[in-house]
Order: sequence, then structure tokens, then C-alpha cells
Amino acid sequence: MKSLSTQRQAMTRSVLDALKRLSAQERPVFFSISSADDLEPDAHGVISHRSHLSTKLHGFGYIGVPVRKLVEASGLED
Repeated sequence: MKSLSTQRQAMTRSVLDALKRLSAQERPVFFSISSADDLEPDAHGVISHRSHLSTKLHGFGYIGVPVRKLVEASGLED
């Protein structure tokens, strides 16, 4: 899982760097799909668009959470 996470982060950095070189008008929409393992369930065990990122990584969260942090830190517009 660590190897996959490292590879996915490297690929994401490359894509984000390429996107930063484009003007906002030329820039395509970037989608980064992960899993529900990235999100912390609420007190009722429900996840939603309001859920916080998991602090205890499990499953695909080992890949998705670090990648999401890279995307959020990129400074690219939503």
C-alpha cells in the first residue's frame, strides 16, 4: 500500500505541476477519485460531503488522504 501511495502521489504532483503551467482558461477540470476510506464517519456512522478527512488511515485511505492533501495544497481553483 505504501508503494502504491508513493506512486500515486508522484503522478498527482506531475499532473498538478502541468496544470499550474496552463492559464485558467486552458486548464481542464482535474478529478481525483478515491474512496470512502478517506472520510471520517459522523457519530451515526454516516459519511457525506461534510465529512472530515480520516485521521486514522485504513484501506484506500493510505492513498487517497495524502493525494487529497496534495490537491488541496496545490493552489489550483476548485
